Amino acid sequence: MRQVAVIITALILLLSTAAQEQREYGVSLSASPPECATALLGSGSYREGSQATLEVRASLECRFVKWVLSGGGLPREVSANPFTFYVFGDVQATAVLEKLYRDNGTVITRVYVAFTANITSNALNLPKPRIVKPGEVVEFSAPTEVLDGDFKYVFLFWSGPEGLRLDRPHGRIAVNASTMLVANYYAFKRFLDEYYPLHLFVRPSFQDIELPDGRVQRAEAMKVAGVNKTLPIQPVPEPLLSLIEPVYRTYVPYIISVDSPKPVKVTVNKLPLEIGSSVKMMDREGSSVVIEAPSKTPAVRLVGADLSGRILPLTGSDAELIAVTLQTPVIIHLRYIATPHGFLTEMPIIGEAAYSVADMFYSLLSLFTRDAYSIPVYVAIAAPLAVVATAGAGAYFGVRKITQGGVRAAIRTAGSLRLRDRISPLLERESAPEIVVRRTELPPNSRLTMPESLKLRLQDIEYEPVPEPSVEDDTTDAWGKGHNLTEKVDELLEKLHAGEEGTFPSSILQLIPFDEELFEAVQSRRIRLNTDDTPALYLTQAARLYSRVTSMPSGLITVSGGDEEMRNNAVEYALKNAGRKWVRLGRDTILPTDEAGIRAFLKKLNADSIILYGYNSRQLSQAAITSKKLVISILQDGGDIVFPEISDDMLPGVAASMLAEKDLIKRLSYTEFEHLLGIARCFRKTTTVKTFINLLDEEGLPPSEALDQLWTREFREAFPGFETKIALTILKQNMTYEAARDLYITAYKQVTPGGDAAAAWRAFLSKLEKLGMRVEN
Repeated sequence: MRQVAVIITALILLLSTAAQEQREYGVSLSASPPECATALLGSGSYREGSQATLEVRASLECRFVKWVLSGGGLPREVSANPFTFYVFGDVQATAVLEKLYRDNGTVITRVYVAFTANITSNALNLPKPRIVKPGEVVEFSAPTEVLDGDFKYVFLFWSGPEGLRLDRPHGRIAVNASTMLVANYYAFKRFLDEYYPLHLFVRPSFQDIELPDGRVQRAEAMKVAGVNKTLPIQPVPEPLLSLIEPVYRTYVPYIISVDSPKPVKVTVNKLPLEIGSSVKMMDREGSSVVIEAPSKTPAVRLVGADLSGRILPLTGSDAELIAVTLQTPVIIHLRYIATPHGFLTEMPIIGEAAYSVADMFYSLLSLFTRDAYSIPVYVAIAAPLAVVATAGAGAYFGVRKITQGGVRAAIRTAGSLRLRDRISPLLERESAPEIVVRRTELPPNSRLTMPESLKLRLQDIEYEPVPEPSVEDDTTDAWGKGHNLTEKVDELLEKLHAGEEGTFPSSILQLIPFDEELFEAVQSRRIRLNTDDTPALYLTQAARLYSRVTSMPSGLITVSGGDEEMRNNAVEYALKNAGRKWVRLGRDTILPTDEAGIRAFLKKLNADSIILYGYNSRQLSQAAITSKKLVISILQDGGDIVFPEISDDMLPGVAASMLAEKDLIKRLSYTEFEHLLGIARCFRKTTTVKTFINLLDEEGLPPSEALDQLWTREFREAFPGFETKIALTILKQNMTYEAARDLYITAYKQVTPGGDAAAAWRAFLSKLEKLGMRVEN
């Protein structure tokens, strides 16, 4: 019986296994969209436990995305293709495909997502730009902290269009339109061994200390208490200001006084200096000052010198050398009298020759008498001429040669060399002041030349003084819709190239080359422009300023550089973006010197943000914080945010953008537009363009008349006050370089006593050079 039971059980198992081997399941396939699939492989019936492989083959303009599965105990989605699995039930599989380029004949466009930051650092690595289909999800990340030398940048948030803000460095968004994402960082700077927020840094101000004897103690370095470390004077964190101590060095004043009927050019430590009466200078205590004074010029001759009342003997050399070691204040007094024959140089044609004849006579006679200059001038001229007229003319030339390079000159040269040998170590030990532009090395007969076009322009300008222009508080709303301007650039260029029509924001012109083809497209309204006064060219700087404004509700921010009109627009753009109410103060605004006075001044202003010019001090920064005001100070250089200059290549697009803002570009021909650019490059660039716009828009002048008036107005703006007459005189009379320089410096000293005439002349000459003036030998 047991054997029978075993046999029956075995038969049941065999029958059951056979039944299982016969069980089958179906696998059905589909594609979405169906036209993207060229083949679906793997559908049919499969025995339970057998292996199946599914594959979809996409057309050339599509791509596989995923399998969507149902039944058979399989996962909901699978991204593999082909996909292999074991069959344990019926399976429905849909291949999800994506059209890449066209959808029912309509082109599928692409969008981009780009990444930038509000800081500039080589150590910052951001994701690279990506081109995706609309709606695609993009993941991105930024470092939470960036170390770059003495600076550390800490991540704040991501910002994007339409108020997008992500507070984590890692994020993902669905990109439906071309997008620029900005990683906002806050800057910290290292001072000694610790990092401090950048906005806390202020430059300490140390006043000079005047000693009773006239010497001055001036801070040249600073010492940090506690760490006993001496550093150059530099911005320091406000919490450490109480630990900063100045390191003083004593300076000694000295006066060079010249008693002369004509200005005399002396050399002070190798630096040429023209002195009309006296000049006060200052140098470090214990340093050496070497003054080289000419013994004679065509107009005057040196007859005496003293050092603080002590008479100095004259060596008789061509130049007297006076060496002083500064310990106490001193006065170097030089006394010159007019040479009796100096007036001869002012005579036309024969003046130089007559002067040379008389000077030769006096030099020769001085070998034998100390009172040579008591001889009348007419005798000094007639005597050498009489010698020349005789048969002994050869003797005259021999005497003249000896006078010019013989015994007397040898004696003077030897005395001069001995004195130079004694003071040469002093000259080598002391460094000469730096000369920025060595204009004094130009030959005296160098001439200023100018293009013919400039000569024609000058005919319309007279000498009459022009009243000073009134200063207006320009607080126009500078907010625009320019966050995504860059995405429009390619579209505009494509439409321009294809001859198609399109509408774009006017500020887009700042980002592309503006040529005659684009000008004509704008004129014909094929390219239409909507008002949008966004400072597109300065969007990066505006973003940085926006980040600073949003992260610090009060305090001091400094900006510098760049084009004035565009920079003002960018500053106001950032303030408007941050929701601030601001007021712009004039350039002539004078703040109180103490912190309490500044605080009271700021509180009177009905705005939470103030734009002013030229101020940067700890007192202003502290007063802004305590009065809960944000102050943006525009400096000449060295600001927290530096705007780049606008090049001549960028100017056409910027000018066209400004004209388009007022819908004025249609009133100009391309020739008139180029004429405007030429004037703008000669003077104030976009400020010149703004003046031209006012002439067209507010005064209603036709373009040709506006251009003529523009040149004249800009000329007077470039050369205000007395400079107008001086500039016209120099340009119209084709003067030599030396004569032009003397004319300007003489007038400058009369108008601005004590001013830096040499620096003013260099600035004046650079303005002439912008007009096309050149110095030629």
